[in-house]
Amino acid sequence: QRFCSRHPAELEALAKSSNDGIERAKYVATEGARTVLVASVIKRAADIGSVDPTSYSDSDKDRALLKENKAIHSGFSAALGAWLNETHRGLSDVLRVSTPELDTLQELIAHSPNGVGARMTGGGFGGCVVALVRAQTPEEAEQVVKAAVVEPFEAKHGVRPDVWAAAIDDAGSMIQAVSE
Repeated sequence: QRFCSRHPAELEALAKSSNDGIERAKYVATEGARTVLVASVIKRAADIGSVDPTSYSDSDKDRALLKENKAIHSGFSAALGAWLNETHRGLSDVLRVSTPELDTLQELIAHSPNGVGARMTGGGFGGCVVALVRAQTPEEAEQVVKAAVVEPFEAKHGVRPDVWAAAIDDAGSMIQAVSE
């Protein structure tokens, strides 16, 4: 929204430059709003922190706090997964910088039983997707993704995709540092 208010001439030129310029401008504006929303969800999850369930007593108050913590982290994952999926659709359908292969990877991961969300990453027209899946370790995440994508992708595109897993460490503090 700030970009739109600061750059009306650029947005107007973009809108006039092609038939779908307005859709592209709307995507850019709404992507900024979605990013701010997801950053606030990440910050909230980081503020709560990782909770060791054994650190709670069996009191009603501690059971309620643990339930709230689990709900916040579940909401964080759902919000981040939805954001990944929405931004991929915009990159693919509006900006048209995706490829059929990347779209296939995104769809297979997002619709798999343990998939939360996925989107292409990089400069576009390339071959990388970042995915959020339900798993306890990077190794388990790698197996989840491989189970969801390798065979169907290879059957459709004739190429076997590579899969690498990574753990995100201290993402909340990165968001906090950026927002300060």
